[in-house]
Amino acid sequence: MKLFHKLISVILSIIILISTSSFAVESHYCGDMLIDSSIFGKASNCMCEKIESDNHSYKTEINMGDCCKEKIIVHDGNDEIQKTQFQLTSENNLFLQSYFYSYINLFEGLENRIVPFKAYSPPLLVTDLQVIYESFLI
Repeated sequence: MKLFHKLISVILSIIILISTSSFAVESHYCGDMLIDSSIFGKASNCMCEKIESDNHSYKTEINMGDCCKEKIIVHDGNDEIQKTQFQLTSENNLFLQSYFYSYINLFEGLENRIVPFKAYSPPLLVTDLQVIYESFLI
């Protein structure tokens, strides 16, 4: 039971940690193709800007800087979490105990059918009553 309690506590704390954290995902696209994506830092740029800076003496007909775009997705965490208390009264305790007891016993099957007269032998017949009264089942 302690292991189950610890496991549930760890799972709930991880859920709270994930829901309260905030992060940003930055993506760099060149045309329609994703070049780089970064969660905590800046996404690196594609080679288009380096080609323009290296070949500034050559004239190109295609402006490669216009095809690049940055996309930033920001997830803000929840900062409005309040700590609550759960009071376990005797009425709640009795209800929870009876609920779990009935739920656990719901899945337990009967092992064997109990026959209370299995150990007893039938009484000895002195006379055959069907023959005496001539009542036969047809």
